[in-house]
Amino acid sequence: MASTDEENFLKIVLLLLKFGGRVLQHRIECELQRQKQQTVSDFLEENKHKILHLTLGYKNECCKQNCISKNHAALNGQYLKCMFHNMEQTCCSPHEKRCSCNFKPRVDLDISFWDITLTSCLLLECDILTDQSKKQVIKNLRNHRNSRALLHRGTPSMGEEEFDKTWKEVSNAIKEVAEVFEPWYFKHYCDKIDKLKDGTLSTSDIEGCWKKIKNTDFDKELYGNLPAHKDLTTSTEMENLAYHTKTTIKEHNSKIYIVPERAMIQSLQHLEDTKFVCITGDAGSGKTRFCLELMTRFLKKHSDLTPLILTEASQWYKIKFNRQYVIFFDNITGKCTCAGKCIGTDDFNRVSTIFDQMNSRRSCAFIIFALGNDSWLLKKKCFTASSLMHKVENGNKVDLSGPRFEMTSDEKLSMLIQFCQYKKGRIFTPRK
Repeated sequence: MASTDEENFLKIVLLLLKFGGRVLQHRIECELQRQKQQTVSDFLEENKHKILHLTLGYKNECCKQNCISKNHAALNGQYLKCMFHNMEQTCCSPHEKRCSCNFKPRVDLDISFWDITLTSCLLLECDILTDQSKKQVIKNLRNHRNSRALLHRGTPSMGEEEFDKTWKEVSNAIKEVAEVFEPWYFKHYCDKIDKLKDGTLSTSDIEGCWKKIKNTDFDKELYGNLPAHKDLTTSTEMENLAYHTKTTIKEHNSKIYIVPERAMIQSLQHLEDTKFVCITGDAGSGKTRFCLELMTRFLKKHSDLTPLILTEASQWYKIKFNRQYVIFFDNITGKCTCAGKCIGTDDFNRVSTIFDQMNSRRSCAFIIFALGNDSWLLKKKCFTASSLMHKVENGNKVDLSGPRFEMTSDEKLSMLIQFCQYKKGRIFTPRK
């Protein structure tokens, strides 16, 4: 049983591990999407050479001739294992030079494993952030992580006065990083942080913290034993997914929505019969709203199910399948530009690798998959090679833009009437 002073210290550790780490993970995703419409995998592929140099000492050389990239030695080489495959395949002798030519982003990439050292380094050194004031916000949080007065102190305890002062500094640093997020997500962070400070630590929280504290080399322990770190982060990740799902469904139900009934009836039937349905349609056809309504109706009939909305492929690995779910994958394969180039191609390919895992989990999950028609046509062969998506060609696809399931004239008229009532407008029909 931890004393009050020990619990104070453990709360600071949890604040940094749970929220300090995750806020930087989400900041990377947010900045890449906002600035470059990139996934993390796309970013790693584009910057693998620069990232290699972040691990090299001043005496090391890379395999590129006349390379102008500078060595930083800011990261331990072990961090590369969390980001890349094929590191053993080199174009030169590994005893002479370092090579990143064959690096490939991990298929099972999960940035919830990334700690503050790694995420802050990528944000600061890989041109994700260029504004100095934004960089300083990241540096402030990193400095708290590296402070000898916190995670590297001799005695794992903290008095009330020191705890209040430290908590204010660290929590404010985390909130500064989170200020760029969506308002609901920022509020969620603040609420969880306040709850941690005022609440009592659970036994699992305390045990997890002691495991970290007993090993003075945090980074080595983290990346030498990934499952142990995942145990500490999964509960928070699942809480975030559950909160996002709850607020999204609530927002959907608060708005007017006219259902294409033919498509809804067929989709519900597919879920009942095969536990899987793929909703396709052109851009603007309303796939997301339809899937949210489909999930809502299915939950009314199966109230024992837990709903989850996933927007990234890596989120699949955060689910603990200890209950029955209805899972909505909201277009996580990316969108297609008018030029026909798929944004997030690596994400698209990574999704296809987990289709077989999804298929094996259908004993405890009903799966709803939303997909744009352009994406389907572009990657149809890749999709249908999997046992799960092969069912799409055999009839498990409902196309909201196709003649079979598009809205009827009556449904379109009903939607127009509802819209006019909401906007206090009127419908005028031309005289014949």
